[in-house]
Amino acid sequence: LGAALVLAAGMRSHINSGILASKPMVWLGLISYPLYLWHWPVMMLTRSDIDIPLSGPALLALQLALTFALAELSYRFVEMPIRRGVLGSWWHQWRSGAWNPKQMAAALTAVSAFVLFTLVVIVGLAFTARDASATGPAEDVAVAIGIADGGPLEVSIDPADSMGGQAAETIDDAAPPEPSLTEQRALNGPISALGDSVMLGARNAIVDAIPGAGVDASVSRMPGAFTGRVKKLNARGLLANVVVIHPGTNGVLPEEILRNILDPLADYERVVLINAAVPRTWERTNNNVMESVAADYPNVVIADWNATASGKRDFFVSDGVHLTKEGARAYADLINEAAAISPVS
Repeated sequence: LGAALVLAAGMRSHINSGILASKPMVWLGLISYPLYLWHWPVMMLTRSDIDIPLSGPALLALQLALTFALAELSYRFVEMPIRRGVLGSWWHQWRSGAWNPKQMAAALTAVSAFVLFTLVVIVGLAFTARDASATGPAEDVAVAIGIADGGPLEVSIDPADSMGGQAAETIDDAAPPEPSLTEQRALNGPISALGDSVMLGARNAIVDAIPGAGVDASVSRMPGAFTGRVKKLNARGLLANVVVIHPGTNGVLPEEILRNILDPLADYERVVLINAAVPRTWERTNNNVMESVAADYPNVVIADWNATASGKRDFFVSDGVHLTKEGARAYADLINEAAAISPVS
């Protein structure tokens, strides 16, 4: 369609001779394919409030600047030399033994720089897909036994109540009782939140709303991946008394998988399921499954993110899934309210 419009306008039209033939537009056309290739890794490595503390126009300006700079460099130093036959020239010189030390050093430097840069990009993209997890604060807890009014509290045992009628005795340095499961889980913070990139992007807002919250979130975490993660953290005693789970963003959530997620959490104080607000075909199906299954677990409540975010375009960035700062605050407040930790600010 674009080509047809250009042809229909004619060679002498203002759009062709005055605009599209201008130096900036010609330059843009020359680097258009490198722009296409570079924009995605740049955007993936400069995510708002995850990789860098920027958002909005400032972040967009940085992403465009990096994309254009990389496109120009790769066009000038990779694409054009290859189009001019530098690889063939190098090959013939290599075969004929005509390379001098300076040419050899230049070629090795160029190849090494390209390989190193490619590895940096690959490793960087790999790190964006790693679990960005953090458990709540495991602060040292000192259990003081027998301390009252600044001194030791002596506990006398009545002979009538003691085994074998032994005399009264004083306990000053008895061993502390074993902490209960609830007390142990309390050391992991007020909540443990597990999610995907939506939660990862809202991590700062969650911690602001619920100080000490533990957030275990990962890019592209599929519903099935929550099963093993929950079991692992539960087995290691790393979950708080209140567990928040947002499992329905990246694919269909079968009932069996959801039950496998919830079963290890049956004895926790509260489990909050955040339903899906995602423009995908599985949104309604996943939310229906959560509503149905949650009814079988007395400690499970639904945080209705779908209803909270309905019609709120300003909550989402352009993909309609990930959150703006305003959306992240609303998301965190919803979690706070559903977890019943503290008054919502």
